[in-house]
Amino acid sequence: LEQLNENLKEYAKESVLSIEYGLNIFTKHINSKISIFSSKRIDPQVRLYYQPNPGNPLSFDYFTANAKGGSVSGLELEINGFLTKNLSISQSIGLLKSMMDEYSSPLDNTVYEERETAHSPNYNYKTSIYYSKNNIDATFALTGVDDFYFDDQASEKSDPYSLINFNLGYTIKKFRLSLWGKNIFDEKY
Repeated sequence: LEQLNENLKEYAKESVLSIEYGLNIFTKHINSKISIFSSKRIDPQVRLYYQPNPGNPLSFDYFTANAKGGSVSGLELEINGFLTKNLSISQSIGLLKSMMDEYSSPLDNTVYEERETAHSPNYNYKTSIYYSKNNIDATFALTGVDDFYFDDQASEKSDPYSLINFNLGYTIKKFRLSLWGKNIFDEKY
């Protein structure tokens, strides 16, 4: 069994220089928030995998290394509209651009080109409708995510996907009865 060299068990701390601007607007019928941000990553940490036992394809482990740099910038927007005293609708959208500079694995010197950071979809969204009257309330939500890399080393990406969730509730005194469904159309993702 091949062990990770002692010199690979240490890595540099990651630093981030960031600037963010946010604005909240509240009126009688609409609440909205917008946030714009940009960050510079210094010595970003990446999670790399290796095979401790080359004869066993099921043997693998992870270790942390550093890339030279990276960046993250984006925008988040949330709008809540109150259509009536019982009915509201909300929309949130996130846009993201996340890049990791070229880096190499210290184990085998494999070079990984500059690319998007793992688990960083370019967009995500959520649309929801909420209704409440007397003791009954209901929520319907549509959420979605763009594709993203699963791992800092691998080139496999998820597919973009959307999910539909709902919740129907009844409250009486201190008790709440709820019927809910997550991913009600059984979307594979």
